[in-house]
Amino acid sequence: MQVMSHNISRSVLLVAGLLALGWLLLLVDGCAYYNTFYNAKRHFQAGERANRNVSEGHSRDVQNYRKCIETGARLLELYPKSRWVDNCLLLMGKAYYQSSEYPQAQRKFEELISNYPRSKLIPEAKLWLAETMVKMKRTDEALLVLQQLLASSEGKAFRARGAFLLGNIHFDAKRYGDAADAYRLAAQKYRKKVPHSESLYMLGRCLYLRKEFEEAKATFERIPRLRPPRDLVYLALVEAGRCTAELGDIEGALDLLNRLKRDIRFQDYSSGIDLTLANIAASKADYDEATRLYREYIRSNPGGEEAAEAFFRLGLIYRDHYRDLPTSAAYFDSAKGAGKGGLADSASAEVRQLNRGLAFFQQKADIESQIQFVDSVLRHSAPKDEGSLLIPPDSAAPDSAPVNSLTEVQQDSSYQITLEDDTLGSPSVPNEETLPSEPSNPAASDSAPPPVEDQIGKDSLESEGAAPEEVSGNATASGDKQLTLEDLLTAKGDLQKTLFHIGEFYFYDLKDADSAFYYFEIAAKDTFDLSTRWRANMMLAHLAAQRGASDEVIERYYQTALVTEGIPLGAENRAREALGLPLKSAPPDTLREKYLSLEKSIVDSAESPDSLLVALESLMTADPQWPYYPKVLFAKAYLYEHRLKDKELAKAVYQHLISLYPDSAFSTTLTDRLDTTKLAASTQEGLLPTGPAGEGEGAEGGEEPGWPPPEETLLGRQGR
Repeated sequence: MQVMSHNISRSVLLVAGLLALGWLLLLVDGCAYYNTFYNAKRHFQAGERANRNVSEGHSRDVQNYRKCIETGARLLELYPKSRWVDNCLLLMGKAYYQSSEYPQAQRKFEELISNYPRSKLIPEAKLWLAETMVKMKRTDEALLVLQQLLASSEGKAFRARGAFLLGNIHFDAKRYGDAADAYRLAAQKYRKKVPHSESLYMLGRCLYLRKEFEEAKATFERIPRLRPPRDLVYLALVEAGRCTAELGDIEGALDLLNRLKRDIRFQDYSSGIDLTLANIAASKADYDEATRLYREYIRSNPGGEEAAEAFFRLGLIYRDHYRDLPTSAAYFDSAKGAGKGGLADSASAEVRQLNRGLAFFQQKADIESQIQFVDSVLRHSAPKDEGSLLIPPDSAAPDSAPVNSLTEVQQDSSYQITLEDDTLGSPSVPNEETLPSEPSNPAASDSAPPPVEDQIGKDSLESEGAAPEEVSGNATASGDKQLTLEDLLTAKGDLQKTLFHIGEFYFYDLKDADSAFYYFEIAAKDTFDLSTRWRANMMLAHLAAQRGASDEVIERYYQTALVTEGIPLGAENRAREALGLPLKSAPPDTLREKYLSLEKSIVDSAESPDSLLVALESLMTADPQWPYYPKVLFAKAYLYEHRLKDKELAKAVYQHLISLYPDSAFSTTLTDRLDTTKLAASTQEGLLPTGPAGEGEGAEGGEEPGWPPPEETLLGRQGR
């Protein structure tokens, strides 16, 4: 019995020893895993400390993040069944995210979510996954993940951050109503004052952009009471001032912002107030004060989107209120250089538009100089008793000029501009020397500044050499060609066309009907170019009707257009209709009928694009001056771009259109599309707003919207 008892005791001791050894091995294994995970976590925390003060968008020190990833990968390889694998996956995903390796981060977060659905780390992983997708510009997928997170009953600690991120996505997409709801939820969930205040600030921005100024103001005014960081207090008070101004209390807004500007606590931030103060001054039509503040802001903040906004607003003021087009173009050009995105695109379009108008003024100055030169040559070469009979008199000035005279159209007579020679170029950020001078005191100015066309044409006039009065009777304009009266008449016809172009520039580009009327009236009185004469009179009739002129005045313009030789049938019938006269019928036009038939087939997609292109080619033998010729080219381009998806051939056709009609209403628009490779914009959207009657040849049956473009749009500015 003693032997048996001794054997049993030995067996029990052996089993107990084995169990103890197993537990010891498990403990050692767990400690080894935890130590490895601890090292990975320590590397991640070191990376966070190293990049604590690095702003978003700047390069980061990723060395410690790489060590975290390598340690985590080794841990997963050695201990794939550990209960802490989900912790390791989350940590590695965060390290990849902070290293800007977003696809790898996405894989780790998704691996955790799909393989460990019961993990308590799922809500945090979903939040990080959504942030990763935002970085990868996959916002639709991020929205779905965030909606799942906010709808879940788990992960309450991450709902506030999830709601704020959801608000950011909606805000960037300009869905300000949805963004406001998300930021409002974030403000409710956050308990810490900084993220709570940031949520309120973004909520206020959404309300402001939705023009809910009362609630926006109240939201911004709550923020200082929460005692967040000083920069956030400053931003909230500035926005509260803007809301006050929008609610009509301009004086209250100015008082708040000026007190904020003088507050010593905000001296490091107060330069930005100048931009808001300038905007308020501009809204009060105090353009001198607005100009001063915008320029003061630019000197203090020469770069960035805010400076670009200041440049852009200065361009608007100089264009629309000071009528100084060269300085306006220079400011828009600076806005283009300092800004980006939509603001830079808008500034670029303004520069092109103004440069086109300034080119007309340059052309006008050149032609006037040429007329003066030829006139002088002919007067010196003609017999003294006949010289005055050879030279047609200059166009008489209109009986009564509108408010904006030829001088006042460009520069207000009470505003003295000092324009540097290089202002018309591409100034970067104007400094003290290149910025236009401060407005002079109107009472101190005894004489109006010279008109802008005189400034623009000065160089070309000086380059002519001898003054016309000094030219001898045997002088010639160029080479051995003897100048004749026909040269003078041609130059005066060119001047008439240019004046009409300037009128169009003011009417279509600057929306300045008074200045447009002034130039159309000058162009309408001359008979050197009859095509320009009838067009100008048709435009005058349209503008006179807009201004509420008497029927007698309107009819006089239509009658003048009607009796002008060469007026096309479409414009003639519009004039006849306005005068109550019977309309004329057009002779049969087989080419037109053929085109209209093809046009219907294109719109209805009744035939294959190839067969339609062959049919359109048969119309290409027509004269380019045929009113439907540009429509044929547009139809070809439409088929290439939208039916055959061949953008290169479409570009070739558009370039051919521009070369045939360089001065047409659609030429600039097509050039912009080709320059910016925005060829995918639908041709059916139309190229320019259809002008008033008389702008072009005109199709029978009135204006037709959409594609194909109506002849009024196609031929509005060609053939001057």
